[in-house]
Amino acid sequence: MVSFKPWARYKGIFYVLCVAAMISAFVYGSLSIEAGSDEQGFKTLEDTIRRACVHCYAVEGQYPPNLQYLEEHYGLNINSDKYTVYYYQVSSNLMPDITVLKAAGGDTGR
Repeated sequence: MVSFKPWARYKGIFYVLCVAAMISAFVYGSLSIEAGSDEQGFKTLEDTIRRACVHCYAVEGQYPPNLQYLEEHYGLNINSDKYTVYYYQVSSNLMPDITVLKAAGGDTGR
């Protein structure tokens, strides 16, 4: 006796749709992780600069006058192709305002 299976002719389409759904989920997840790592990079750099400023204050009794001072005397290394850092100091005894942004026209690793 011959059995009739109406779903048998759609089996190939079902497999293709499942594979496409898995690939889409993988790509979406990868992009989400990459976006999160970019945000984490900004936060990490800002925290590193703040810690270097506090270290300078503890050693020298004043906050550094600019970022170049931190780079020369405390080994701070900033990737200027990826990040733009705004460093504004009001006084040598007040913590400077530090803002880290994506560099204009720069690539953040994508």
